[in-house]
Amino acid sequence: MSPSDETASPKRSLIWRRQDDAGFEHFRLYDAPGGFDLVGRVIVAEQGKPLTVDYRLRACNGWRSREVEVTQNYDGVTRRMQMAKVDDEWWVGAHDRVDLSSCMDIDLAITPATNVLPIRRLGLKVGASADIQAAWVQFPSLEIVATPQRYERLGERRWRYSGLATDFTAELEVDEDGLPVEYEGIWSRIADLPGN
Repeated sequence: MSPSDETASPKRSLIWRRQDDAGFEHFRLYDAPGGFDLVGRVIVAEQGKPLTVDYRLRACNGWRSREVEVTQNYDGVTRRMQMAKVDDEWWVGAHDRVDLSSCMDIDLAITPATNVLPIRRLGLKVGASADIQAAWVQFPSLEIVATPQRYERLGERRWRYSGLATDFTAELEVDEDGLPVEYEGIWSRIADLPGN
């Protein structure tokens, strides 16, 4: 993935803090050719050990996921994962993942940031809902599975996320750009620096 110009100011710069455990994320949103780059560094405790994840996710102007790079350090081991959509098929490294072909979005389980993708892409009216398939990346295993999800727009800036295969639900409060302010019981925004 060709990087965006990080010498320029990001459109948004946020910090989220974990509510349910120790951890933080510094997130930046950049303009990129034909879309956006979502860039984050997450530092959390996982089973009493430090887990650090750096990611860069490229989305097109329609907020569709195009590619992601992840570097993870956990238990003294650094692992990297690359995933990209090529000719309507998802590739993870050099492997064609046909099992992910129905997935429109990449959902990085370690961050609240990737919720902005379906929220912006779907553009639902208040009271409407939509079911999607997402390529759900789990941490620290880096396993990727196609996962059915539902997004419901409860209010102007309030949404309900449901993991249809896991029975997990949570409400999200988002800002005017669709970026989470509160992710019920898990993440809270503690800093926000709008871009120039």
